[in-house]
Amino acid sequence: MSAAGKTRWKCACFLASACMALLFLPEHAEAQQGQGAPARLSEIAGAIESYRDATVTMKLKLKTVDTVFERIAFYDQKNHDIVFDISRRETKKRLKRQMMNIHEGMDYFVTFKVVKTDNSGLVMAELVDFRPAVLDRIP
Repeated sequence: MSAAGKTRWKCACFLASACMALLFLPEHAEAQQGQGAPARLSEIAGAIESYRDATVTMKLKLKTVDTVFERIAFYDQKNHDIVFDISRRETKKRLKRQMMNIHEGMDYFVTFKVVKTDNSGLVMAELVDFRPAVLDRIP
């Protein structure tokens, strides 16, 4: 192998190892969520009066996308679900880019506006935006 080939190989190995190191860095969801943001949906449900009409960003996993009833569901660390209605035209238009490449089980930073809790104590909210959490790990 020539000297130029060895240099290219070393550069490729260095870049691959740097990318792998970035993927395994400690997550910094606290910085993304802001000061005092809840880590779980049960925290919002427990203090609904202080979160009512507030816009919250949380790290959640995508559970399902229901194209028939036009709903999207996410869940938190303790497997508490939150389901959003995406049937309105404005919502579909706003989330069109995100919906093209979504994957169940992947982490997302979900921004939503808290409305209330239902009779069973689940949080009801309006979806504002969601983006893959992995994008924050890429330089």
